[in-house]
Amino acid sequence: MLPAVTWWFTPGGGLDPGEAVRGALVREVREETGLDLTGTELGPVVLHRFIDFDFEGVAYRQEEDFFRVDVPRFDVDTSAWTDVERRSVDAVRWWSRADLAATHETVYPEALVAVLDSATRSGCA
Repeated sequence: MLPAVTWWFTPGGGLDPGEAVRGALVREVREETGLDLTGTELGPVVLHRFIDFDFEGVAYRQEEDFFRVDVPRFDVDTSAWTDVERRSVDAVRWWSRADLAATHETVYPEALVAVLDSATRSGCA
């Protein structure tokens, strides 16, 4: 048996048919955290990338857009999670920039601290 592999990742997911990227952001954050971003200024995309990965035995090639959205700390609500999320997510947590910079754990996207720093320097969120 393979050893368990763990990593941290930001909320998000795929587009529904006909859905715009910003609409998907609002929907995915609501589904995965319980936070409703409707009416929130989302700002520009701070990272756009193509990524190849395997998940649950399926190979994916995915185009991703990341936004930086500052929100107050809140209790994450997982009641809208899918079976896949319940099966594959062990924990959620709030990370400070310092925590992210200091961790030796795997965090996706890999360059998250640099993306946050760049967004801060450019005045995003």
